[in-house]
Amino acid sequence: MKYLFTFLLSALSLSVHAQHPKKQGYLIKGHIAGVSDGTKVYLHDIVAAKKLDSATTKKGNFVFKGRVPHPVSCWILCKEEYAILIVENTNIRFESQYKKDMRLYANVTGGKEQALHNALTKQQLPYDKIYLSAYDSIVNNLDTGKAHRKELINRLNLYQDSAHQIYVDFGKKYPNSYLGIDILYRNRQTIGKDVLKPLYAQLSDELKQSVRGKALRTFLFEDLVSIGEKMIDFEAMQPDGYLLKLSSLKGQYIFLSFWDKACGPCRVENRLLSKNYDRIKDSVSIVSFSLDADKARWLTASKEDNIIWTNLSDLKGEESNIKALYDVQAIPASFLINKEGIVIERYTGVGPDLIEKLLKRIAQDRSKIK
Repeated sequence: MKYLFTFLLSALSLSVHAQHPKKQGYLIKGHIAGVSDGTKVYLHDIVAAKKLDSATTKKGNFVFKGRVPHPVSCWILCKEEYAILIVENTNIRFESQYKKDMRLYANVTGGKEQALHNALTKQQLPYDKIYLSAYDSIVNNLDTGKAHRKELINRLNLYQDSAHQIYVDFGKKYPNSYLGIDILYRNRQTIGKDVLKPLYAQLSDELKQSVRGKALRTFLFEDLVSIGEKMIDFEAMQPDGYLLKLSSLKGQYIFLSFWDKACGPCRVENRLLSKNYDRIKDSVSIVSFSLDADKARWLTASKEDNIIWTNLSDLKGEESNIKALYDVQAIPASFLINKEGIVIERYTGVGPDLIEKLLKRIAQDRSKIK
């Protein structure tokens, strides 16, 4: 009886494991030639702007393992160089020499999305090499004179534009993939809705429910913020956890700025606003909306940049529907809203004259009201 009981327990255990098999994760085996033992290598999620893992090399070898909910575009970071790979829950092999522009020479094999990325890279590579060579010559002042420099600039623009067009066309050709939908979303404004709608219709249910799929649907089928129209109201969290509605500030001029911790120009804008806060606080209410998904990152950057004005986030990062409704692509992206709740200006990027532009636009709007 004792042995029968032990046997039954073993059989039950096997049955449970058979019914609930362990989900496969990713296993990345990498090799970077030319680095010394103990060199740190990082696996970095590009979209989420966070480190997934780190390892140290031994004879150039390193290993990462884990699990992702869907294919994720990542950087392999090694000292000053990086390369791109698509992390999927499968076995992945990464090989490269440590050299300048390592991303151009890395060899990566893995899942279906990686195969697509490799095909795209192969098409772009001849153009990338030419425009990067021209860029290096320009920044290192290797030109022989004005005519040669002009030629280098023209070459850079021509081949960079060609590489980008290959990128966009690739997204149109393979929309039903994580890589394809990412390309389409990043270039949604230049591609246009008429082209995008039939491509969206081809997407699988899985991709339609992805972060990019949901954001693309918002862009295609919902009313987005536009200049001359009413702002879109939303409610988001303040650092203390309390919620605040944007409409609670109606009756004031509002400068709404989207940013995150990893965005260098955003941090420059934050500090510019902080430096000039006493000068502008009576003219406009600043609202900084963080696109960080991690609260600690948001609060750390807020403290570093001395954000003492209204500071909000929904902590959804790239999944933020607020970001999608305001059609935010590159950041910093900012909006000036007048006292009636009308969006009267949109700003992309940051410049040293931002404060003057802001005050001038407010003065213009006030003069129209009078």
